[in-house]
Amino acid sequence: MKTRLWGIETIAVAVLSVTAVGQSLSAVQTAQVPFPFVVSDKTLPAGTYVLTKVGETALRISNSAGQSMVVQPHKVEGRVSEGSGRLVFHRYSNVYFLSEVWSPAQDIGLQLFRSRAELKLQNQEGEMHIAELRLQK
Repeated sequence: MKTRLWGIETIAVAVLSVTAVGQSLSAVQTAQVPFPFVVSDKTLPAGTYVLTKVGETALRISNSAGQSMVVQPHKVEGRVSEGSGRLVFHRYSNVYFLSEVWSPAQDIGLQLFRSRAELKLQNQEGEMHIAELRLQK
């Protein structure tokens, strides 16, 4: 039987910009993600990403290479971030999965559903770490 170990690591990286549009989840956030990551079973390369809420239930994730995808996350409550937005990733070995997107100064974020690839790694690896990318204004 595999044991599950939970660890937390924080990744401090330079962020290009964060521009809040009002004080809602409709914020547009631009970030430099320093590692490849998986969203909905698709691996996206490291690079500059723009995350935009589309309508009430969708999130568009676009990169500077012109790749774009729309996912259907659900709302989740948490603690208010201290003036900065954040991206939360689940990490298994060296594979990162985007898990949550938080706008600056909000206590409601968007949580992505776990993909088949993440569930498979979770069952195989058993050890998941949380990597948090804090966005700065």
